[in-house]
Amino acid sequence: MRLSLVIPTLGRQAVVYNVLRHFEHQSRPPDEVVVVDQTEARDARLEEYAAAHPSVRYVRIEEKGLPNARNVGVRRSTGDVVLFIDDDVVPDADLVRRHVENYED
Repeated sequence: MRLSLVIPTLGRQAVVYNVLRHFEHQSRPPDEVVVVDQTEARDARLEEYAAAHPSVRYVRIEEKGLPNARNVGVRRSTGDVVLFIDDDVVPDADLVRRHVENYED
């Protein structure tokens, strides 16, 4: 089962970068991460991070709003399961693994 992690953000690009670094240490990493950035200014560090990590997509959108950002994230994801997290989450090392276990038979 493929899990897509969607992280909508607005104006907290440095915080999102730190969140991405935390997800590198998951016992079972997400199959892909989609960061949906509604901030007007682009963030070179997030773009570089996504370029260096093929499982990470950095998507910039103009229309602001959490529902829209989540919808864009779902449309851009390829996982069987989508897990939405806030842009300031500090995840437990087993978050993804435990979430996926809920869907296994």
